[in-house]
Amino acid sequence: GETRYGLQRAVSDDDKIPVYFVRRSKFTSGYLRRSYEKKKGIYLLNYILIPAVAVGIVMAIITAAMNSAAAPAVAGFMATVFICLPVPALLLSLPPAFAAARLKKQGCALVGQSGVEEYSGDKLIVFEDSAMFPANCIRTKGIKLYDGFEIYDVLVKVGSLFCAVGGPLGEMFESDGEKFHSIHDVKLIHIERGGVEAQIGGNLHMLCGSYDFLEKYGVYPKRNPRDEQLLAAGEVSIIYVAIDRRAAARLYIDYRVDPKFEEVARRLTMSNCRVAIRTCDPGIDEDMLARKRGEGAYRVEIIRRPMDRCGAVETVDSGIVALGSPYDIKEPLSAAAKLSQMRRRILILSLGAFMLNILISALLAVTGLLAHAVSGLVALYMLLWSLPVLFMALRATGGRQQGAK
Repeated sequence: GETRYGLQRAVSDDDKIPVYFVRRSKFTSGYLRRSYEKKKGIYLLNYILIPAVAVGIVMAIITAAMNSAAAPAVAGFMATVFICLPVPALLLSLPPAFAAARLKKQGCALVGQSGVEEYSGDKLIVFEDSAMFPANCIRTKGIKLYDGFEIYDVLVKVGSLFCAVGGPLGEMFESDGEKFHSIHDVKLIHIERGGVEAQIGGNLHMLCGSYDFLEKYGVYPKRNPRDEQLLAAGEVSIIYVAIDRRAAARLYIDYRVDPKFEEVARRLTMSNCRVAIRTCDPGIDEDMLARKRGEGAYRVEIIRRPMDRCGAVETVDSGIVALGSPYDIKEPLSAAAKLSQMRRRILILSLGAFMLNILISALLAVTGLLAHAVSGLVALYMLLWSLPVLFMALRATGGRQQGAK
């Protein structure tokens, strides 16, 4: 079937805001639980209906006193209840329904009202590093060897290491076939910003990372003065390689950000999301991301990935589903933020309509017009109150359609 992506919440007591990892999975769970949770908008009507009936009884008494008849009082009671009912509250389900229809066309889903509440607040969305730097956007600009090492031997060891690490460089070496990752006995010892320490083939010690990282282990590779200029200009990232505590090579890698990811990051930033990538690639750090970001109004954080390879999991408990691409996660997240804003506006509109309609009912009762309120006019009045909600529901289907694909 088609590739499925969801949001897996990280379980941690230290997180100040919820952290969600974009995960590829075979199945998305939690659909029934989220679908059958109580819908607050519907139960809100129970609390509004009682005051509306109470106001209707008061207006019926006033109408009966003025007309000395039961029929006008009953008509006044019915007219008051219908006038006072805030029609916008009755239409709370329209914007989610319209948004769900749009998301379905895009191969996405936002499950239940609880999904809107869960994903509309501040949160951190964590992508894999290969989403920002796919393998087809990585370019090897060159490799410089140090004395005593052969290029093929170095590439086999480096390729085997990065295939164990994963990420864009791992995918690049894997795409070149088995020849550059033929060593499968790779043990990752330590990962930190700027470098990876590993054991290759059982007893071979290996370091890959920045000059500062190798310096911590007492390895001081020779540096080219032009390298500092290349780094400052953001043209390449330089990865130094040390084998058995000896400088072996330095790699010049050009990481290019996928334009689709840039658009996703901008959209998510406008939807109460912070964006991060999970990586242990020694060529990717905060300074490099700052140079690559350009003029976009977004910021990408880095989370050092655990040492396991993160492929597809069996199931993810997620209220958001996207088929085909992790980039499409932006659509339901944007919809959640927009629907949350609409819900607040509709509730405020409902409260304002309720208060205004009480005043209108009182005015009609005092002037004696309430008993003569025609049902058609009352229905037309209610229809007018539904227009703002219909307008907001239509906006839920519109918006940034150009960026949907």
